[in-house]
Amino acid sequence: MLSATATERRELDRVGAFSDGVFAIAITLLVLNIDVPDVPGSDLGSAISDLSDDFVAYGIGFAVIGLFWYEHHKLFASLGRASGRLVLVNTALLALIALMPFTTAVLGRYDEPLAVALYAGNVGLTIIFGGLMTLVAMGGDRYADSEPDPSGHRRREVIVSAASRALVFLISIPIAYEISQSLAKWFWLLLLVLSVPDRRRARRRGQTP
Repeated sequence: MLSATATERRELDRVGAFSDGVFAIAITLLVLNIDVPDVPGSDLGSAISDLSDDFVAYGIGFAVIGLFWYEHHKLFASLGRASGRLVLVNTALLALIALMPFTTAVLGRYDEPLAVALYAGNVGLTIIFGGLMTLVAMGGDRYADSEPDPSGHRRREVIVSAASRALVFLISIPIAYEISQSLAKWFWLLLLVLSVPDRRRARRRGQTP
């Protein structure tokens, strides 16, 4: 791996700073989906109770965007330079992140299969583009301190991980339509199971899980 020049490092820092700004704005906008009740004080408790679905959606949205930011931060912290392809894929990823406050609001306000489908589709596509960005970074000698991957084993891990996590959300769409929206949301918890082998692989490579 050749050392990155100051110009390359500065370009990468600018892309990272712009990305952090988009993540920060998107995660902040989530709270704007929760309207402050305009009711007499005696009715405040019931009015807040009526917002329970919005609060649940806020919690889900905050956790999801936060996890995407964490993965994005880890990737950019390991890079030494950017590229046109990396910036292009990163821009598409950020467009999907910026859409999440809207799909999260729909999820919180409507008990309909379409609401689950919009959110699940949004998150599933974001996972795919996140995996694609990692593959682009791996394919262009852009890591600041990378190990060779002649067998392609690491690339296969990225593909399998991204595909399996995206499928959790995409499969939840027919579940929402054919069975129930609640079951579709519970199905998302399968991500916790899928994260176990990812953490084990990270520990084997000496990374922070």
